[in-house]
Amino acid sequence: MRPLIILLIANTTLLCSYVSGVDADDDAAFERVAECIYICTHADNADKNLPVATVICDAHKTGYECMTRPFDSSPDSSTEILDIYRAYMLELFFLANKANMCNPPLPYKELKELVDKSGIMKKKNLISIENDEYVSCAGEINMNCYTAGVTDWKANSSYFRIHLDHAKCFKTETPKCDFPIQRHINAVVQEFSKQLKVHEPLGEL
Repeated sequence: MRPLIILLIANTTLLCSYVSGVDADDDAAFERVAECIYICTHADNADKNLPVATVICDAHKTGYECMTRPFDSSPDSSTEILDIYRAYMLELFFLANKANMCNPPLPYKELKELVDKSGIMKKKNLISIENDEYVSCAGEINMNCYTAGVTDWKANSSYFRIHLDHAKCFKTETPKCDFPIQRHINAVVQEFSKQLKVHEPLGEL
């Protein structure tokens, strides 16, 4: 990522912490989340006519290094927003792989290790879909919600807004797919959306 872009993200998140009440201790964690989201949403910036599945798979693969890069924090700092973001992405990786959405399948070993180590899923009473039985309606909802998000993406909408719209779509569509895998992943998606709103950057959402 270019230094100027990182600086702009850092300045935005710092301003956000004063206005939204977010403790300054977790600014750095949110800066990492913002950086990863930016990288993912600009993975195929040069070609906006790619199929939705290709765009999403490329975005996930491009952002993987950012998601799994070591993050140093002080003993008193909070990394909850980064922990839940990683868990959110891991569950989306699981669903994409179960649906055979990406070829080759998305890597997730390092990401899973980080999520497991953080204990965030247990802390938030969330259930992973890793061992859930796959049902086609879960994959269909995922693709439909991604399609809406990519439409925003191509319209140069806020890259934070894309995730909030994705979560809103999941919330609306989940009752139509009343299976454990969809209920479980929707809970994770909604938790990340809730955390993202807390860190709402001015002018972005």
